[in-house]
Amino acid sequence: MPADHWILLGAWALFGFTHSLMAREWFISLCRSVMGRYFVYYRLIYSSIALLSLAAVLVWQFSLPAIIFAPPPLFRWLIGLPGGLLGIVLMGKCIHTYFLLHSGVGVFYKRSRGPAFISKGIHRYVRHPLYLGTLLLIWSLFLFFPSLGNFIACGMITLYTLIGIRLEESKLLRQFGQAYADYRRQTPMLIPRMLRLKWLRGIKAFFQL
Repeated sequence: MPADHWILLGAWALFGFTHSLMAREWFISLCRSVMGRYFVYYRLIYSSIALLSLAAVLVWQFSLPAIIFAPPPLFRWLIGLPGGLLGIVLMGKCIHTYFLLHSGVGVFYKRSRGPAFISKGIHRYVRHPLYLGTLLLIWSLFLFFPSLGNFIACGMITLYTLIGIRLEESKLLRQFGQAYADYRRQTPMLIPRMLRLKWLRGIKAFFQL
């Protein structure tokens, strides 16, 4: 792999590390003690740093010479297109639900909600629909733009997402206790449970004869 793509790999790793560090409770507590009354802006600062660092990594990524793979074109239309559209729908729905709470702009509103445990709507089927939508979208885009840089980005974002879910769920368990533990036990993390079709039951019954 070319040296500039190794740098890209490191840039994505640094982005994930910084993003995770700023979300850790001990780091947030440290910032609360340092920032004092200005801590109300922490989430906004966190979101701004994440957005700017993501933009910097993407600018570097798209400046690299493209090393193109060649997946079958059929994959783009049968997998990439529906997967990408579903990802956009999931992300749009989640961003609409979470924006004020997680972006930090809620600090400018008199009525700002605190941490919320949501188990309704699309959260009935997966615990992390925003992450699912993100993964669907980025891998769908990779099928349409199959460069080495995009593959590195997709791989690192996927790895960061899986690690981030574990860290986030540990925090949610501390915040919501048994209620979240029950929800986690009953609801899949990313992949919804598929309903069994009658013909599948019939096949199963046939082999059990």
